Amino acid sequence: MNKAKLGKVAILLLGMMIFWISEPLWQVQADSLKMEYKNPKKAKKGGTLRVGYINNGAFKGIFSPEIADDGPTLELAQFGMVSLFKIDPNNEFKRGGLADISFDRKNKTATVKISKRAKWLDGHPVVARDLSFAYEIVANKAVGSSHYSEELENIEGM
Repeated sequence: MNKAKLGKVAILLLGMMIFWISEPLWQVQADSLKMEYKNPKKAKKGGTLRVGYINNGAFKGIFSPEIADDGPTLELAQFGMVSLFKIDPNNEFKRGGLADISFDRKNKTATVKISKRAKWLDGHPVVARDLSFAYEIVANKAVGSSHYSEELENIEGM
């Protein structure tokens, strides 16, 4: 191939690359995607929800809130997480959740009363040991949770 033809092929290839870089074929206009979908049909029992999630990073898939620390996992996990405590818009504890908490500042204690309505997916009741285990995970420096901090070391009894 002579230099003139080679130059034309190079220019053509360069032009195609610039076009492909500036106009990816997989792009979708955001305004064409609905943010919400309401299914008019009745929910089926025992179904499986499959979700596609596009992300450039790794998906860790650790759904335990005590040790989960990556954004994509937390973003997806939020739809299956249920809080034991009822919290108002000011982030204050309110009565009426699956568990209620009360604080005794003088004695530096917190008392948690777990409702009989609090059950695991398999129907077993949530018990005090389940709740204390979560705190043991967060309070254990060796676990390596991103939720562990030096402020926790300042808590008496930690």
